[in-house]
Amino acid sequence: DELFKYNNKNGVPYIHSYRYSVYGGKQSGHLWWREVSIFLVDKLGFISLTNLHAVFAKQVGTKIIWVGIFVDDGECFYNDAELFAWFQKRMINRFGAKFMGRVGHYLGGEVQYDDNADITTIKLKSYMEQIATQWGFDKMKHPRIPLDEEITASQQPQNDKDKHFMKNKPYAELLGILGWFRTQVGPQYGYAFNRLASVTSNPALMHFRLLKRCLTHVYRSRNLGWTCHGIHSSHKLDIPELEHMGPEDLFILFDSNFGTQDCSYPQVSAQAYLGFACIMDVSTQIKLTATSTCEAEMVIGHLTPYHFA
Repeated sequence: DELFKYNNKNGVPYIHSYRYSVYGGKQSGHLWWREVSIFLVDKLGFISLTNLHAVFAKQVGTKIIWVGIFVDDGECFYNDAELFAWFQKRMINRFGAKFMGRVGHYLGGEVQYDDNADITTIKLKSYMEQIATQWGFDKMKHPRIPLDEEITASQQPQNDKDKHFMKNKPYAELLGILGWFRTQVGPQYGYAFNRLASVTSNPALMHFRLLKRCLTHVYRSRNLGWTCHGIHSSHKLDIPELEHMGPEDLFILFDSNFGTQDCSYPQVSAQAYLGFACIMDVSTQIKLTATSTCEAEMVIGHLTPYHFA
């Protein structure tokens, strides 16, 4: 902390104390979360999600409100105006919070509303277009798949010149962009992200090239998004098995290919849903040679329950 003393226009002395740990420090996010968490949980009766500590929920009968915190910014979703008004009043009184209306953009995401159809869609299209223009992904040739070469621990810079060259490359920054897109709207990029992340501490030039190619594939898929359908939406599920799912039903989806040009090991992805909530997302590579997509999908079908357990 640091103290600053000054006099107002009437000559009255004031002292300001600036807490660097809250404003601008690396730990500022954690300190804000702790401050807000204590208030939401202890004072307002919210609960913090076990696997998402920055997400809070409060339910009163059929009324519910969700709150997500990112440092000193946040967003909330609710299904009852009275419950929201109760929450809004207490946040303003405690923190002087400003409620800016409907979320239009949040952490790179665009939020689109269609009240007539009762649907909400989130995309990262504008974010990826901005990134592509900055790094030239919009001018690169579109790769057939996100990652078409095998990555191993033995692939390292060969000499000091290569190491020095890679030090000036924003490998971690671009990897973070890929991870953000994967987390928000593109889970199919999970395997590519995991493999490229495995060499972050000492990437070679080939890894940087593969990362840029993968982000070019992401740019071509920038229209990807997820849509939330309200109770008045006319949308019908195109998966008959999911139409009658209840809140306690478990359903597992999986997909795979049977390798790349350089490796015959299948790349697989699987998601598990409890009701309509995704509770598991796995992307990995199976150390087993498959001769067809059918064989690869049989393998992941048997192995998914073990990942889930």
